[in-house]
Amino acid sequence: MSRARAGILAALAALVVLFAAIPVMRLVHRMREENPIVRGARLSARLSCGACHTPPSGREIPNAGSRFGTVPAFGSGVLPRYAATPSEAAGIIRSGSPTKASGLTPVIFMPAYGGWLSAREIAELVAYVRAADGLDVPMDPAARKGFEASRAHGCFSCHGPAGAGGVPNPGSLTGEVPGFLGRDFADLVTSREELREWIRTGCATRVANSALAMHFLEAQRISMPAFPREILGDEELAAIEAYVQAIRAKR
Repeated sequence: MSRARAGILAALAALVVLFAAIPVMRLVHRMREENPIVRGARLSARLSCGACHTPPSGREIPNAGSRFGTVPAFGSGVLPRYAATPSEAAGIIRSGSPTKASGLTPVIFMPAYGGWLSAREIAELVAYVRAADGLDVPMDPAARKGFEASRAHGCFSCHGPAGAGGVPNPGSLTGEVPGFLGRDFADLVTSREELREWIRTGCATRVANSALAMHFLEAQRISMPAFPREILGDEELAAIEAYVQAIRAKR
């Protein structure tokens, strides 16, 4: 067998091994990217919390007889009216809301999950709901502006609640859109300049120069869009950088 043919066969064998290992790689990726917000989001989906709290229309469901006349929607900014602290939110999940002693007679009652969920699961649901409303993000003014800019430009729709990750992305190497918190982000963004490249152009030059990386970037269903200056100003971009740095430092 010629050396050239042997080299080709070896390269093909390596590719076969690589693609066969992808399911295992995705499992490892999911484990290393896990965080309470992502687990809370998945648990919320399994419990169908969104049936009431994330209505398809984006508008809160009317709830005659309740405290404010609607079912609170996740991410709408109204959570503090119902539960200002994590412990208050956990109490509502455990006991349901409202209690009979409140005198309220809503059409739609919040069921009690105290007998169904562990303390950790309840804490993860609270982490997810508070992240969706931006309640636990860093309060530094620049970071706060970055959170608002990220939300306004739809960043969290792909990068997860408050940028925590966990959104599926068929065809990608990891099977998910990278969040701002985990090691996947650190692999893709190694500097402030690369973060700006990703945001401005939709890809970093270093990644674009890798044939293997580009194979998966071109195969994935959700791709990073480009945000030129006429859409995302330099001030907003700097605020988003500050937000990403702040939440990574907090974690």
